[in-house]
Amino acid sequence: MPISLIGTVKADYAGSFAGTGKVSLGGAILDETVKTATPAVVNSDCTGTITYIQMIGGQAAPPLDIVFHVLDGGKTILGMSVDAGATMSCTLRLMSYAGY
Repeated sequence: MPISLIGTVKADYAGSFAGTGKVSLGGAILDETVKTATPAVVNSDCTGTITYIQMIGGQAAPPLDIVFHVLDGGKTILGMSVDAGATMSCTLRLMSYAGY
């Protein structure tokens, strides 16, 4: 099933992320919320992993497991889902340091 999503996430220095957005699942537009199951793991080579717990349309959805690369001094994160059958990639860009 085709999927597309857009949203925002807020991260803290401990590696926890939480966010909201809209997801299109086969053309149906639904609200989505995500939060980390455990803090993101960032390796010394700027690669890492993160698992999100997600709610789509108010219903629990499968966890979202992502591998990523941190670029531009931490201003950009490029990632991709490694879940079976998934073909999703993501780009996170720093918008502000608000609150830090």
